[in-house]
Amino acid sequence: MDVKRFGLSSIPLISFVLFMIVITYLFFLRPPVILVTDIYTHALYGAEREQILIFEASFKIGRQVKVFRIMEETDSYTIAETIKKTKPAPEFVFFPFHYSDAAKIYADQIKQEGNPLTKTLVFFYEETQAKNTDSYISITPDTKLDSYRKGRCAAILSKEIRLSHEENLNINKQINFIYDTQPNNDAQQAFEKGLAASGYFGKVNFVNTRDMVAQDYLDCVVIEGPASLFFQSATGIPVILLSWFNDPIYFPDNVKIQIDDSPYALIPKIVSLPKNGFAAGSVLKVPATFKIIRNKIINKKLIGELSKAIRSDGT
Repeated sequence: MDVKRFGLSSIPLISFVLFMIVITYLFFLRPPVILVTDIYTHALYGAEREQILIFEASFKIGRQVKVFRIMEETDSYTIAETIKKTKPAPEFVFFPFHYSDAAKIYADQIKQEGNPLTKTLVFFYEETQAKNTDSYISITPDTKLDSYRKGRCAAILSKEIRLSHEENLNINKQINFIYDTQPNNDAQQAFEKGLAASGYFGKVNFVNTRDMVAQDYLDCVVIEGPASLFFQSATGIPVILLSWFNDPIYFPDNVKIQIDDSPYALIPKIVSLPKNGFAAGSVLKVPATFKIIRNKIINKKLIGELSKAIRSDGT
């Protein structure tokens, strides 16, 4: 009886082990995703942090993400030939825009060899950079949708500083948007539309400066450019920060939301898009990832509003 009882009780464990073996086998058997990168990206994250990001992206898409780190002097043909040797053949290959020549060579070669299933994609961080070519698919940030979501979040966070200081919401203040590359008119209008959608009708100031410091008239600051001086002077002013370095432990306490449009953040979103949308020569707009840093938000009631804001569709 004891043997039988032991045998019956071990069935769930055996099933679980078999299930994990099958999942692991399929994970490594499925065509991988290749990300072409360079030593500068590696230096930004560091080896340990980059490995964590690779694992997280692989887990999200259920297949391996393999990083091909390219030395600066490597020529385009060598890059293309190296990727072609990958076994099994990748389903997606992502190139940064400065390797677009290598992407074109690779895409043209695999087409000639009869492997149209591999999707070649190039990241362009400005839509105007995207080249008109039938060789690969261009990926650009959905700056209009991202800007709308930033506006909604900035409006909501402005409530936090006023509520914490017991200030009237009708007092005339402003939100500053610090940029490195100036948002185009559509993005600026989308940001202001997002502010209005969440009930903010105060002044908005788009500024390109390294020298801005915290001021009492600020409700919230969106930072997409160099602004270390602001962090040295800021106390309780909430900040929305664009940063590829996505470990909130190292952010100042007033950073409430982190925006990440790095390849590691975008790959899971792109891979999950409908497969019929990947037509050579097309441009896919992909929104950034917004991460709410919940433990740094004092008014917990606002977290629900922020959660809706970062999922809003811009309408």
